[in-house]
Amino acid sequence: MLAHRLFVTGGWRQDFRQHTVSIADLEVTSIPSQEKVLNANKQVLTDFGHRGRVTCLQMVDMDTDTDAGFLCTWQQCHTDTIAAIDINAEKQQVLTAGIDGQLHLLPLDWDPDSAASTSQTCYSDQQGYISYHAAQWSSMDTFVTASTTGGLQVWDTRKRSCRQSDLKWGLTGAPQDIGKGTARQIHSIATHPSQPDKCVSGGSNGTVAVWDLRFAAAPVVANTGKQNAGDVWQVQFDADYESGAAQTPPVLFCTDDGNLGRVDWAGHGAAALTQMQDNEQEQYNDSSNGHVSILLTEASSVNGFDVDGTDIVAVVEQECMCYIRRRSQTF
Repeated sequence: MLAHRLFVTGGWRQDFRQHTVSIADLEVTSIPSQEKVLNANKQVLTDFGHRGRVTCLQMVDMDTDTDAGFLCTWQQCHTDTIAAIDINAEKQQVLTAGIDGQLHLLPLDWDPDSAASTSQTCYSDQQGYISYHAAQWSSMDTFVTASTTGGLQVWDTRKRSCRQSDLKWGLTGAPQDIGKGTARQIHSIATHPSQPDKCVSGGSNGTVAVWDLRFAAAPVVANTGKQNAGDVWQVQFDADYESGAAQTPPVLFCTDDGNLGRVDWAGHGAAALTQMQDNEQEQYNDSSNGHVSILLTEASSVNGFDVDGTDIVAVVEQECMCYIRRRSQTF
């Protein structure tokens, strides 16, 4: 069976000697009855060169009047690096968070040539006293952020209010971070696609935490590695591989010490572990609430990944891409 999977990456092209956004086709040949992949080839369909480093990417379906591909400057609302971007499909609104301490809400059809000023799109400005690391919508009217103040903040656009998690849980949700100062930070967050009160964060020293955004209880925390584990660059709920018996959904993560893995939560359906590839590394516990399975280990940082059912693609610091197909699972 031959299948084509389109994906988008951002990075540095040495042959072009510039930063690019690339659209590529992953051609996968497999035997579905044996759940076996025979071959996977990547073909770059188009490259868009641009100034500046790509820090975040997100795709959205939009009606356009042209079939031609182009890359243009849409909005320059931040004074420094944009750390996160997320799109609210229901409200057709874009959330951006920057290390300049600003949060912006932009209509998806915003016209940069219109009379609207940048100040009209600014939802919150911390005047550079704090920096945002991550931001994501959790529902139609609320979004979550992580900043240098530690923990999580939940914003309600209807009331323009903000609730802060209890810092007695530590800056990354881990009690062992208490007293460590701002050296421990949350680097990435992801909200659950169907449970708006759940959010997962990835932080310093391999910490992964699942939060109740009602802040009614301390987060469930796991360490993704042994002592001195690498920082977690990206997290995502493994929604397609959830067990109905699990109270806490499983989580995928990647780290700067070269790991791509999954956390199943002890006492929360951890017995229903995913059947990985034949070369899956040994699973281990590290004095935490989570049971960690390592899917992939590389010599350098795994900078990001995306998952669609059994398929996972990941990008590595050494300018390469990895493809994993997991076995189907029936709970």
